[in-house]
Amino acid sequence: MSNTKTETTAFGFNADWQVNSDLNVVADISYSKAESNNGNDRTDTVAGFFNDYTVDYSQGGVSELAFAENLDKDILGANWAQFFGDDIEDEIVEMRLDAEWVLDQGVLSKVNFGASYSDRTLQTMPTNTFTEIRNGWGGYIVELPASLFTDFNADGFLSAEGGYPANNWLIFNSYEFMDFLESEAGYGQLSPEDAARMKANIDQYDGHTAHDVVANSFEVNEELMALYVDAYFQGEIGEMPW
Repeated sequence: MSNTKTETTAFGFNADWQVNSDLNVVADISYSKAESNNGNDRTDTVAGFFNDYTVDYSQGGVSELAFAENLDKDILGANWAQFFGDDIEDEIVEMRLDAEWVLDQGVLSKVNFGASYSDRTLQTMPTNTFTEIRNGWGGYIVELPASLFTDFNADGFLSAEGGYPANNWLIFNSYEFMDFLESEAGYGQLSPEDAARMKANIDQYDGHTAHDVVANSFEVNEELMALYVDAYFQGEIGEMPW
C-alpha cells in the first residue's frame, strides 16, 4: 500500500535589454525544488502459512498450482511488517547571461559572449521500521484474526491464457495488520521473553513507524560555471562572400 506525496516549486526571471543599436544583453535566472516526501509512507506486509505445493506445466497456458492445504482466513499468521520510503529533495539554481555585440569592424562582424552558473543539490534520506520490529514476526508464529481478511474474486484473471490461473485470493489492510501486531493480542503470542522485548521496542520506536536511516542517506552537490566567446568573421574574396 503506497501513497506518493510530491511537491514541486519553480520560478524564474528573464530580461532582454537592448543597450544600444549595437549591444543586446539577455539575462535568465531560475530556481526549482522538487520534493518526494515518501518517508514512512509505504507499507510492506506479508501474511501466510507454511504449505506444500505442486506445479503442473502439462496443461499449457498458465501452470496449475495445487496446495496441500487450501487458503483459509482462519490459518493465517504474520511473517513481515514494515513502513518504509525515501524523502528526496532536488534543488537547482541556474543563472545565465548572454550578449551580442555588433561591431562591423572590418572582417569582424559581431561577437557573442556570456557566462552561465548552476548549482544542484540532490538529497535522499531512506526511512524504515526498526529492524527488530519488522523482522520480529517471522515464521507465521503470530496468528491473525480472520476479520482482517476479505475475499477478492478475480474471476477471469488471465482467462485468455488458458490453464488454471488463480481466481480468488485474500486481501487485507496493512495499517490494520500492523495495529493488531502492536496490540497485546498480537505480540503477546510470542514467547514471554520475545514479547517483553517486542513491547519495549514498540514503545521506544513508536510501533512500526519508519525512522530515518542516516547511514544509508546521501547528498550530492554539483556546481558548474562556464564562460564563452563566439566571434563572427565575414568578408569577400573577389565577388564571393565568406
